[in-house]
Amino acid sequence: MSVVLLSLVKQRLTAAAEDIFVLFERTIAEYEEELSRSKQENERHRKLLDAVFQPQLQIHRAGLFPLYYLSLYYGQ
Repeated sequence: MSVVLLSLVKQRLTAAAEDIFVLFERTIAEYEEELSRSKQENERHRKLLDAVFQPQLQIHRAGLFPLYYLSLYYGQ
C-alpha cells in the first residue's frame, strides 16, 4: 500500500475511534443518570413501604397554656 493510502486509513480509523469513544461516554452518562433516578425512586418507595408496614403514631402534647386558664376558671 502506498503511504498516502495508509495515512488515509489511519485518519479514518482514528476518527471512527473518537466517534465511538464520544458515544460510549454519552451512553455511560445516560446510564448513570438513569441509575441515580432509579435510586431516588427506590428510596421513595422504601419510605412509602415503611410508612405502611411500620406506621408511626405521633402524639402531640397539649401545652400548659390552656391548662393554666382552666385552673384559673375553676379556681385551683
